[in-house]
Amino acid sequence: MITTPESTSGEAFHQYLRGRLIAASNGWKNLLVRIYSEPRVEESVIYPAVAEPRMVRILSGAAAVEEREPGGPWLKTLVQADDFFLTASQSSYEVRWRAIGPVTL
Repeated sequence: MITTPESTSGEAFHQYLRGRLIAASNGWKNLLVRIYSEPRVEESVIYPAVAEPRMVRILSGAAAVEEREPGGPWLKTLVQADDFFLTASQSSYEVRWRAIGPVTL
C-alpha cells in the first residue's frame, strides 16, 4: 500500500490510481495522456494535490461519484460517458464511486 503524500507531480500521479492502464501518450512535450479502466466500485481513495491541472473525461458507462476534503462532507455527482472535468487541487482529497449499469468500451 502506498502512503498518500499531500502533493505529487502529474507524472507520478498514476501511482495513486487503482485502475488498469489501457493506453498512454509517448513523447509529447508538456502533455501527459493516460487511459484507465477503473474498478466498478471504489470505497475510498485519497488523491494527492497536483500542481498541474488534471483533466478527466468519462469514456463509457455512468457512476455515482463522491468527493471531499479528508474529514469534510461528501459532495455527490452523477457522471456518464462524455462528461469532462478539469481538476486543480491545492490539497489532497478523498474520492469514492459506484458504477451504475453496464460499462462498454
